[in-house]
Amino acid sequence: MHLCKIRYREISGMHTENKEESNMIRRVIQIEEDKCNGCGACAKACHEGAIGMVNGKAKLMRDDYCDGLGDCLPACPMDAIHFIEREAEAYDEAAVLKNKEEKAKAERSRLRQWPVQIKLLPVHAPFYEGANLLIAADCTAYAYAKFHDEFLKDRVVLVGCPKLDSTDYAVKLAEIIRQNEVQSITVVRMEVRSGSNGQNVFQADGWEKPNGVIREAICARDIVRRIKAEKSGILMR
Repeated sequence: MHLCKIRYREISGMHTENKEESNMIRRVIQIEEDKCNGCGACAKACHEGAIGMVNGKAKLMRDDYCDGLGDCLPACPMDAIHFIEREAEAYDEAAVLKNKEEKAKAERSRLRQWPVQIKLLPVHAPFYEGANLLIAADCTAYAYAKFHDEFLKDRVVLVGCPKLDSTDYAVKLAEIIRQNEVQSITVVRMEVRSGSNGQNVFQADGWEKPNGVIREAICARDIVRRIKAEKSGILMR
């Protein structure tokens, strides 16, 4: 038995043409939320990416990602997953493959050059020319899970820690900026203070960010001026 319905889909703010999508009565999984202990084993076992974790519970995210083969069933230690027959979108192998490709791209490293430590980086190198520089305290990459995608992507990174390195970064950073045609500079640093609830919170420019990473976009001329004035590095203040 096949049922058809017409839907509008909005993609990137634009409406596509009406698209006829076939639904059918077929076998898909059903997850009993009250039994789920949130271990995530089923999501890992699902090669199609049909299962996701929402608020600590497993959930079937898309019918068209579920192939009905049930690799997730034996993975569940709580026996919370079963097959049911119901109306669902047909399994879409092309959509599954596209989703896998997008996830693979999102998970890859955004690092463009080596080395990355300020004390090891040369003053002049081809990768600086026309580059967008990212000057980062080395702790920021550990503190912020999306560091690669939100900060490192399409940038040349210079990493250091004034508290650990017995090096004055000011002179070297000024020379790198002076000798190379860089397009922009972004500084990522950490500020940590003790909150009233006893937990560490992070603050910048008068508003709090729970991840503790602070982003500043500043021009090369200003950073050189600050480097010359402070003579103590610009990563941690």
